[in-house]
Amino acid sequence: MGWFLTPRGFRTRWESIRDLQRYAELRWLDRYDIGVPVLLAVGLYWSGRWLGPAAGTSGPQLLIWGFFVSTVVLFHATVTINSLAHRFGTRRFATGDNSRNNWLLAMLTFGEGWHNNHHHFPGSARQGFRWWEVDLTYYVLRALALFGLVWDLKRAPWAQQGTPSGVPVRPRRARVKIAVIGSGISGLASSWLLSREHEVTLFEAGDYLGGHTHTHDIELAGKRYAVDTGFIVFNPENYPLLCKLFDELAIESQPTTMSFAVSNERSGLEYNATDLGGLFCRKRNLVSPRFLRMLRDIGRFYRAAPALLGMAGDGPTLGEYVAEHAYGDAFRDDHLVPMASALWSSASAQVLQFPAKYLLQFMANHHMLELSGRPQWRVVKGGSQSYVRALRRSWTVRERVACPVTGVHRDADAVSVTSMAGTERYDHAVLACHSNQAVALIDDASDSERDILGAIGYQDNDTVLHTDANLLPTRRRAWAAWNVLIPKTPSEQCTVSYCMNHLQSLDAPEPIVVSLNSTARIAPEKILRRMRYEHPLYTHATVRAQRRVGEIQGVRRTWFAGAYWGWGFHEDGMRSAVAVANGLGVRWP
Repeated sequence: MGWFLTPRGFRTRWESIRDLQRYAELRWLDRYDIGVPVLLAVGLYWSGRWLGPAAGTSGPQLLIWGFFVSTVVLFHATVTINSLAHRFGTRRFATGDNSRNNWLLAMLTFGEGWHNNHHHFPGSARQGFRWWEVDLTYYVLRALALFGLVWDLKRAPWAQQGTPSGVPVRPRRARVKIAVIGSGISGLASSWLLSREHEVTLFEAGDYLGGHTHTHDIELAGKRYAVDTGFIVFNPENYPLLCKLFDELAIESQPTTMSFAVSNERSGLEYNATDLGGLFCRKRNLVSPRFLRMLRDIGRFYRAAPALLGMAGDGPTLGEYVAEHAYGDAFRDDHLVPMASALWSSASAQVLQFPAKYLLQFMANHHMLELSGRPQWRVVKGGSQSYVRALRRSWTVRERVACPVTGVHRDADAVSVTSMAGTERYDHAVLACHSNQAVALIDDASDSERDILGAIGYQDNDTVLHTDANLLPTRRRAWAAWNVLIPKTPSEQCTVSYCMNHLQSLDAPEPIVVSLNSTARIAPEKILRRMRYEHPLYTHATVRAQRRVGEIQGVRRTWFAGAYWGWGFHEDGMRSAVAVANGLGVRWP
């Protein structure tokens, strides 16, 4: 982003300087920082051909000076706008002093002073987009210092003699050592946020950072594809914190489809719920009383179900609610249960034990109880691991990959973390692993920790990335992004397969599919990767445990972050990380 000249021994905070790249207007400037000055300079050149003789200069001279001056002016104007946005908008920097939010200093120094002052004027990090750019700020700051308007932060009057009356100074928060255990979205976000002000060490038992953020590099017919098998989709309306993270990291995304299909081996039923053509891709659906009753019940459910959200108490399970309101077997077995199984990667019997209000609240928040006006879902361009790579470029976290933690011990002054690296003491520990793993790591877990964390169960899902089209509906017209298969044998659970060609817009010569708990059905020669992921199970006990998070959060220097505090999705993990960071004094967003 620039050229930096710092005094010997001065430690530039690269993660702070990268703040300049996190926002839209600065990314725009960085992308077009040559084109705009060239256009301005060319304009001055042609103007100089007519005005030059009268002004005593020539077109080429104006071309050169116009290029240099316009670049510098454009840079300072953009950073001034950014500084004002930080001061008066919502983009507050996570910094121990307020210099970078000083709008007056920004205006006086043509926009850049707020940043240089943070780097201890006059030994500031002199910067520009190109090595030859003039650094007006340095000289303006020197002039302002002569009148006592700005100081080197280390040499300010109050730094030598204490804070005088009437001079408000935001005290710097002491840096502490924090261990973050687990590198799923909760651990990644916790590390990213906390490392802005503290010394963070991130432990990961596996051989990569990301947890369910898992992208695979696949080659088919000589072409490579980045395929996601865990976290895949999001939307700006329901994932605001995640989208803000993506915005700060300049992560690109693209629209996707959330089409849903069911294939029932017992009855031969197939349908794709996207449109009429998909609903009636099997012509018998047009005259099937069972199918038509299912469509009627879908409409009735979408109209009536929101009323349950206003009822007091925990309410019934999903199975109890469906039976109480006399919804048909086709609606339950061929639509509602398959859809919930696909969303939560859960078995059919477990889905029927979900708290109905909890599931409906999720569906209402995501506009899934509406037949129209649903949000536009998106996927990360180049695979979801793109944001993990961007995080790692932007932080100062000490990473310990393939370094499983085996124990956590707490005393009055610190938390001891034992891993393959030995036993180390930290001021705080953030357990960003699954709740059952967290309680197992703590050697002296309290009764409350055992009760709350132990109430949240998990399902282990055997996940396979493959190219076997037999896991998709038999009719190509029924293929969707989410495909649920109801097996012929009643004792078998319905399974879900994600068609990644649809979800990630992969132009591959054959279907690229991610299937859960269907390994025996997949031709071995078509298997590309095999993973195991755990997903939270939701019961009334789970919901009650979530309400008690305040009883254990931050107690004895221990914090718990995880998507299990919400619906189990990426935004829930992000939200839990923000709550932990706020609890430790790091404010974001």
